[in-house]
Amino acid sequence: MKRFKFSKNRKFVKYCPCGRSNKDGKFAPIGGHTNCGYCHSCDKYFPLGAGTIVEPSDIIDKKEIPLPPTYYSLELVEKTVLDNSISNFIKFLRTIFPDDIIIETINKYLIGTWDGDKVIFWELDQQGKVYHGKVMGYDPKTGKRSYLENGDADITSMRCCLKLWKFKDDRCLYGLHTINKDTCIVALVEGAKTAFIMRMLKPEYKWLATGDKGRFNYKFLKAIKHCKIEVFPDKGEYADWSQKAIELNKKGFNIEVHDLLENMDYPKGTDLADICIDLRTKEFLQNWQPKNDWDFSEGSREVFRMVQERKMIRLELTKEESYKAIQFFSDNNTDIYRL
Repeated sequence: MKRFKFSKNRKFVKYCPCGRSNKDGKFAPIGGHTNCGYCHSCDKYFPLGAGTIVEPSDIIDKKEIPLPPTYYSLELVEKTVLDNSISNFIKFLRTIFPDDIIIETINKYLIGTWDGDKVIFWELDQQGKVYHGKVMGYDPKTGKRSYLENGDADITSMRCCLKLWKFKDDRCLYGLHTINKDTCIVALVEGAKTAFIMRMLKPEYKWLATGDKGRFNYKFLKAIKHCKIEVFPDKGEYADWSQKAIELNKKGFNIEVHDLLENMDYPKGTDLADICIDLRTKEFLQNWQPKNDWDFSEGSREVFRMVQERKMIRLELTKEESYKAIQFFSDNNTDIYRL
């Protein structure tokens, strides 16, 4: 049977077919029709067209039935990660970090390249579902965000880049795919850039990011509820995140919010990575030691070196090898895979 949708604007119909005024919006018209729909005042359905009977189950309100999320393919992620172009973000990092550390972190966090110079921060969960791809432009010299001619920040999404207008873009924590049931402690920040850089500076932690200060909530953190969560909010967000942590801890979380940035002479909005890069030293973090070491094993490090060597001599991994490795990681809760 054909299904119909209520019009979002009820009040464009002045009177219900039953004769009552529709100033209160109790008559819900179907589509753009003025005399077809359901009246909440008289509890009657008015048919759409001659001889058509509209049943309650045939009329749906788009707001009441959320669309299921859609996911990007791992093949697309792989293509952007293996892109030969070097994003401005990576160009900046190469002025600070050695290539082998950058390559290892790229392979771990699966950041890609788009349009030659932009970076893609992919959001994947532990099952390999790819929720979102955040596309950002950076200045290759300063590592700061770049801006468009109209003054807007150069930020978009893969949904917009690929013009997937019917795509239901959902979100998860950045770096969530690096977490498994054995992970005991994680470090959480706001920005994906911060998590990526901190992974290179303090690799003994699993670094995750909310992607936005408003996503520090139960919905996004429930996937890591089994972990001890060390939180480092951006400068100026400590009070807000501390209050939220108190409420989350009442629900069974184990969250500690650090005020490290609040006590430093930096402007509001400064993040942990900004400070580390500015100081060009890790001395201020030396007294902060993790209780558990869930870093890569030496075997994992060697795999990443081997993968990069194969890429350098143009012997890239085949799709079958890549998918086999991803499946092995998922099935065995490990980050070790020998070629």
